[in-house]
Amino acid sequence: MQEKQKKQLKKIVSNGPNGGKNGLFKWLVAIVILLAAGVSVNFTDFFGSDTQNNANTVTSQSGERTSTNEELTAVINDFDGENFDILPKLVKIPVTYERVVDGDTQIVSLNGHNLRVRHLMIDTPESVKEGTSVQPYGKEASNRNDQLFKEANNVYLMLDDGPTTDNYARVLAYLYADDLLIAEQLLLEGLASVRYVNPPNNTLEEAFRAAQKSAQKAELNIWSIEGYVEDNGYFNQVD
Repeated sequence: MQEKQKKQLKKIVSNGPNGGKNGLFKWLVAIVILLAAGVSVNFTDFFGSDTQNNANTVTSQSGERTSTNEELTAVINDFDGENFDILPKLVKIPVTYERVVDGDTQIVSLNGHNLRVRHLMIDTPESVKEGTSVQPYGKEASNRNDQLFKEANNVYLMLDDGPTTDNYARVLAYLYADDLLIAEQLLLEGLASVRYVNPPNNTLEEAFRAAQKSAQKAELNIWSIEGYVEDNGYFNQVD
């Protein structure tokens, strides 16, 4: 096989199975011819480092990206409790649940470091805030938050594309109990409102607003009290 022919076939392979009309057929034929001619087919060389990077940044409908176990393990082992910049965004990171603080805040540990984490884009009625009386459904939200964590076999933290911490040094993240997104579940049950939406930390905003709308329509819990929740998610003091 001439070198010119090899280059042409390699170009077809490098374009991938979606490379134009009859792309899959041409791609398979090119691979077969190259292999039959004794030419080693190294897909990493053909597709380059961009393909390898893309494998770790594919975004699913849930907003989640993928990362290899080896990469994630290495990052977790390097985490010192403060270097949040090394943690991947929109990737589920395994953590250990320690305890609940209230309906929207909890303590988890990552590589032995305790982190105070606040659910992104939700607010729940106050139940433990100093100087503030317990608000309706505050205890229920806190207890349900705790229950969802405790029922899980595995707990995961997922950062969004925006700032990792807030002004109170709390980590801002999505938290999962196995495959269940806890903040979304609290919204569905009418125990939380959508609040503090700050792009680009809002990848899952659409899903959250849909969950809230469902609870509002059913007048569940916080939505059963007229005038309790403002349009922006703020909780009014009620008798």
